[in-house]
Amino acid sequence: MNQEYWITGKVSIPEKKREEFNRNVLKLFLLCGIRKLKDLEIGGQSITVASEPEPDRKRIVRFDYSIFEGIKRQVSTYNMNTCELSAPDCGYGEFSLVMNLVMAMQEAYSTENCYFMRKNEVCDVYGCALLIEHTIGLKLCFSNREKIWDMYAFFKSSGKYEDMTCETIMNKFPYGYGHMDMDQFISCWISSLGEARKPAQPFQGAKEGLKEKGSLQRAYYVYGLLQELILEKGRERVRDYLKNLLDLELAGREKLASQRDSFADLAEVSLYDYPACIVAAYGWALGKEFWKVWDSLDITGYQDIYPTGKASHDTQKEAGREQGICGEARKEPRFYQVILRKNEDEFLEFWGSQELFLSDDMKRNLAEWKREYENVRDTEAAEASAEGYLTEILQEMQEIWRCRYADEKLVQEFTVHSDELQFQKALLVFRKMMDRDLEYFPELTARQVKEWVTRHCCREEDRIRLSGYASLLANPAGRYRLFGF
Repeated sequence: MNQEYWITGKVSIPEKKREEFNRNVLKLFLLCGIRKLKDLEIGGQSITVASEPEPDRKRIVRFDYSIFEGIKRQVSTYNMNTCELSAPDCGYGEFSLVMNLVMAMQEAYSTENCYFMRKNEVCDVYGCALLIEHTIGLKLCFSNREKIWDMYAFFKSSGKYEDMTCETIMNKFPYGYGHMDMDQFISCWISSLGEARKPAQPFQGAKEGLKEKGSLQRAYYVYGLLQELILEKGRERVRDYLKNLLDLELAGREKLASQRDSFADLAEVSLYDYPACIVAAYGWALGKEFWKVWDSLDITGYQDIYPTGKASHDTQKEAGREQGICGEARKEPRFYQVILRKNEDEFLEFWGSQELFLSDDMKRNLAEWKREYENVRDTEAAEASAEGYLTEILQEMQEIWRCRYADEKLVQEFTVHSDELQFQKALLVFRKMMDRDLEYFPELTARQVKEWVTRHCCREEDRIRLSGYASLLANPAGRYRLFGF
């Protein structure tokens, strides 16, 4: 991958989900223009074409080209057996964008903690998820980001991302593509407070009332309780009790909470809040930074608590306001907009099977091509050498006009049907389109005009027009819609 984007952690996609994941990756490659270049021989000439990436016998998919970027890159691979992506030369353009979309999908599908990163920070995957949903109809769920405390702890214990902040992680939650675990959210927030935060209504009463209070009320209560216990029992005994408590499963903590001793209230709180809340209160009592205290306890931390529902609602609102977190919807992107195109003129290989947002110029081109096709006389088309025209056209597209490589399907279909009149007519229209304006240079041969004038003066709109026509011919649905064959 390039040095700006990568996946940290282990990508682990369940075997029962791999075929679904593979189909989505290949669909994304197809619709976002990722291709594999190959050389074909036509009429004794070698022609480079772009083919749809397909798995080989070992289920390895190879690709090295984006039709929207137009740059041949080192060969990248996607392993359909393991769902691993290797892209050593993806750059920072259209090719790289699609690799980023695949990495976002890997994070969403993975059952182990892994996260899409950009420049040592968690990447905002919301835009990727929107684009994937619009492009291939796949609604992702980033389940590893739902457990926001686990995500925070992952980065803090990674040895690479110790500077990652709670606020950064919270702000990168993809609202609409996951349901945040609010107890983990509160744990994350409380662990980041740094010092005791007195709630508006501190808890007072018997431990049976703790369940109905908010997490911040319970954390502040534990803070006071631990101060008393440290004075009464000593630091070492309190530390040993917490170390044991915070790694116990729910049944073990329930047993401790039922005891009639001075530690029972700590165990009671552990039934409703994750370990981070208790460790935060412990750090406040000791006057030490949270992560130093967490590391000193050397715990993994239990994961099973009672659902509290409304109990953490007030704290949730307070934390949300403080962190500036919101779930506002963003504008849905279109792929052509993300790759900085004003329209979908370069997407004619998909026209017919789906509606496109075409410019007025391309609409006029379509009308002109239809008119030119209908005006070609049968006798004129029959006299043309379809295979010869096809070879010349593809060579000139690459050498003179510097167009993107034509689709392999164009070569295959027009070679097989080279003797059929409608295919001959379509190629003759193409040939005339490329030979337009040659009459303005009567003193030069056609080849000289193309090499000395056209190569240096052709515009981007000329390349889009020629590539668009080639894409249309390789697209049976669009070709039938315009020409009727």
